Amino acid sequence: MCVPVVVVGAPIGAWLLKNRSRHFVAGFLCLSIGVQYLAALVIIPLTLGMAAVGLAVVALGLLFFWSLAGIGDQ
Repeated sequence: MCVPVVVVGAPIGAWLLKNRSRHFVAGFLCLSIGVQYLAALVIIPLTLGMAAVGLAVVALGLLFFWSLAGIGDQ
């Protein structure tokens, strides 16, 4: 079912992003992932435990990648 989307979307996406900076592409991807995550929170019915685990995973992931960015600056 997704083959037509990939066959058409991948070349269009590559063409649109080929002259963009690396920071623009990274920001666009982060925005896209954030929107997808928020949409999943709205669509998927959550229990309190599932919401707590999701929040913990996001918080730990942000902390991990923030620490990696700090190590990279040294």
